[in-house]
Amino acid sequence: MYRVRAVLGVPGVASVLTALDFDSLEGDSVVELPPGVTSVALPLGPAPANPELSVWVLPNRFGRAASAELQFVADSFDSARKLSYDVLAPMMSRLSFDHDVALDIVATEITEVATASCWRQPWQGAARAGCLRRSTYARPRSAAPSCLPTAKA
Repeated sequence: MYRVRAVLGVPGVASVLTALDFDSLEGDSVVELPPGVTSVALPLGPAPANPELSVWVLPNRFGRAASAELQFVADSFDSARKLSYDVLAPMMSRLSFDHDVALDIVATEITEVATASCWRQPWQGAARAGCLRRSTYARPRSAAPSCLPTAKA
């Protein structure tokens, strides 16, 4: 059993780029929860090994969505990371679309419930080697549009 906490952030605001202290990291977003609400459950429907999987959205002290939490069965930290991404990314995308707001996940904390072992990862600013080389939009410098500046020798 794994518990995942995804810390939300306001896009364009660097909240975890320097020091990442999960114990004091308070998430934020532009999504307000109803006054007095301590959490909102977003049921995701049945899934193999996790029949009642739900994501709980928790507010910060200002009443805005600060984190999304879920708990489920997984084989390892890696499979928990993949499953949490597969659950959270489309959910955040849908919330963003439905409410016409930008949402961002800035960090993830995955805890194995039985051992209390923890894996923490910032999302913002993480290097992704080679992603432009594989992109269908990548093209050689000689084919760059004329509106882009070119390096002078």
